[in-house]
Amino acid sequence: NSNISIVNNYIRANDFAILGTSSSSGIIIENNVIDGRVTVYNSILQNNILVEGDYEGGGNTVRYNICNESQFYDLNSNILNVDMATVFVESGSSDSKYQLKENSPAKDTGLNGTDMGMFGGLNPYTLSGIPQIPSIYEFSAPFYGSSSQGLPVNIKVKSNN
Repeated sequence: NSNISIVNNYIRANDFAILGTSSSSGIIIENNVIDGRVTVYNSILQNNILVEGDYEGGGNTVRYNICNESQFYDLNSNILNVDMATVFVESGSSDSKYQLKENSPAKDTGLNGTDMGMFGGLNPYTLSGIPQIPSIYEFSAPFYGSSSQGLPVNIKVKSNN
């Protein structure tokens, strides 16, 4: 695999595996909350929170991550052996509970001072996955049009903010 970006997600998996084809694969795994086993090769892992699980890999750049034990290397600004109860608010909906607490060790400690986890980075996760920009929630059109009738299309849009 190459040229893949996995950014601002909650990932729960028995085995989350990304296998880059070379050291220049262009695979970026950034600002995620990961709960489970991570197997990654020839990739960049940064600003992630490994809630629980194992890490295995090689040829990676691993920096500015937090883990509950010592899964990542104790260098490159990784933070090890963190009690996850100090990281997340742990209440609310299935996605809001992964917001960072006010004094979270993941707050402002990512690359370039950004927050770690899915609510940090350039395009933070939005609760329920609905961004604060207009979205199309209904679209209808016939399978084909004609030169005399054109192609009649109906679209419904919601502002979301």
